[in-house]
Amino acid sequence: MKDPAAGRFFFFQPVQFIWRVKMPKKTIPQIPREQPKNYKAKTVTRKKATAEDLSDQFDSFETFLMKNWKVIAGCFALILVVVLIVCITAEVQKRSDMKARTAFANAASEDELVEALDQYGSKNIAAAARLRLAGMYADHEKYPEAAEQLRLVSEDSGADWFIRARAALDAGYLCEKAGKNDEALKLYNTVSSNMDMPEALQAEASYAQTCVLLSMNKEPEALEALGKINQTRIGSLTDPEYAYWAQKAQTLENRIQSGKAAVSEKAL
Repeated sequence: MKDPAAGRFFFFQPVQFIWRVKMPKKTIPQIPREQPKNYKAKTVTRKKATAEDLSDQFDSFETFLMKNWKVIAGCFALILVVVLIVCITAEVQKRSDMKARTAFANAASEDELVEALDQYGSKNIAAAARLRLAGMYADHEKYPEAAEQLRLVSEDSGADWFIRARAALDAGYLCEKAGKNDEALKLYNTVSSNMDMPEALQAEASYAQTCVLLSMNKEPEALEALGKINQTRIGSLTDPEYAYWAQKAQTLENRIQSGKAAVSEKAL
């Protein structure tokens, strides 16, 4: 009788042989790296700091201090002096500004304001006092004096752009009242030609220039000044003030083209 296990042995034996023959193990060939000639691998060694090394470093630092202590002390003293000067200057400036505010606030008449401005006219807060003084001058029909104060405000680099533009325009109107058209044109031009000024005030200045030029019978120059105003923004809702001057510019241009522009036309 045959052993059943023997049949299984002979049955799997060919299969194992086929597996070994047909299914060899896959191996990836290793490509050796080419090293340059005279190549030597670098080895990094770290030296541990010892107590002797630390002692040498402290000795070196102590020697440096002993040799340069005068220079180091002088640097610290210089820094201290600079800090003290800055602090003292800031305190003096603060007290000076407080005195200027008090002087401007207590000035109730033209003479008192003039005296305060003579003393503190260079302060940034002097612009408000000059506007007050210009108003007083205008109330007493002292138009040249009022225009001069407004001109100073328009040239104040510490003042807001809107305040400067408004002061230049008002100074120009006062110069017109005083019959000084050339000075008025210069003031209007400082606003209309300066892109830092608010757009609406630039349009107002261009319109005022046009009116003065028409009064001087300079129609071509007047049309050129009027052309600075963008008339397509008549219906602007985002800037109604600019739209107002654009509407006035269109109306005035139509009158100029029809030959009916009044010589005494005024901006306001």
